[in-house]
Amino acid sequence: MEINLVFVGLVIPSCVAAPLSVCIAAYNEERTIGNALDSVLNQDYPGELEVLVCANDCTDKTVEIVQQKQARDNRVDIIATTERGKPNAWNILARAAQHNYRAFMDADVVLGNDALLHLVKALDANPQAIAAAPTISYVTAGRDFLTRLLAAPPSCTRFTSGALYALRNDGLQHAFLSHDFAEMPKHIIAEDAWLTHMITRDRIVMQPAAEVYLAAYSASDLFRAAMRSGRTNSQFEVYPWIKPAAISGSLYERMLRRARKFRDAPSLSEALYLTAGWFLRRVICGTGRTIGKVDSHELDKPYWEVLDSSKVALPLSYGSRVA
Repeated sequence: MEINLVFVGLVIPSCVAAPLSVCIAAYNEERTIGNALDSVLNQDYPGELEVLVCANDCTDKTVEIVQQKQARDNRVDIIATTERGKPNAWNILARAAQHNYRAFMDADVVLGNDALLHLVKALDANPQAIAAAPTISYVTAGRDFLTRLLAAPPSCTRFTSGALYALRNDGLQHAFLSHDFAEMPKHIIAEDAWLTHMITRDRIVMQPAAEVYLAAYSASDLFRAAMRSGRTNSQFEVYPWIKPAAISGSLYERMLRRARKFRDAPSLSEALYLTAGWFLRRVICGTGRTIGKVDSHELDKPYWEVLDSSKVALPLSYGSRVA
């Protein structure tokens, strides 16, 4: 329970959170960046907050939208670069961030109420943890039947998903140095998977109370993401310390998670629906990964390009308070 002390008209909160830098990489996100930023700025975060946006060679109105937010809220700052690639944007944001606690998020998501505070509290409560992961929910409202079927149920795992994660920079720098890295390599395809391996799952704490919402992938987007994953696995072969199975766990662990979701479904029909969606995702992702892995000459293509069909602006009502 929080107690506020009032002295001469001033309200002093009993709980003050650590200063936090929120870092957002954005490449042509004019449809989504506005609501993503509002979901951050509307957080009731009881501590110092800076919001950094790296405009990654944008050719649309992303920069203009962020500048409008900046004019109304001095916590927002924008950094423009002409060099594309999410790892490059990630490094720029990491160098610019002022605080040890940092939250990295995509520009097409909406944060749930107090998501940032929940993640920071999780790090505070687990001194050995380097990162904290939220619950990710895919929004299917208004989408076609196949997209709704393919959407994964809400989940919270030990993975630094690009949608949202928080970390303590001192711990991350120690992990970087242990593998002789000063920053993230610019050629990395899946920066979130690379970062998860760098940190290791046992140093990532799950915080289900922190929620983030993003638009569900269409079937074509899911297939392209799976091809990307296959190419990622090929790329990771040059790093002997990366073991792909370390992220998803053993076959037993994966089957146990699936059985629990089936058991926890509110009805048999819902359980069958979830199972059908899981099976289709496995077929699409397995095929995409196989094609991506054997298509090694594709590794040099620009995989920072967005999955356009899923770039849907989510209403703030899915998550944060509306100011």
